[in-house]
Amino acid sequence: MNSEQFVEAIAPKSDLSRISRPQFATLFRVADANKRGLVSWDDFVVFETILKRPDADYWIAFQYFDVYA
Repeated sequence: MNSEQFVEAIAPKSDLSRISRPQFATLFRVADANKRGLVSWDDFVVFETILKRPDADYWIAFQYFDVYA
């Protein structure tokens, strides 16, 4: 899926008061493990699994700012 489809899959349909759609789009960069501009089903499953970790916020921040990945 591309960035737009990714946001549609993870963003809530109604309440976007806490996190806006563009903020959800930044998570696409983390979920796109192979940096292809697309998130495969396997990438999406791994991303969802990571979100269940107790340190998910730190891990996502590290992946987002990691310039060597």
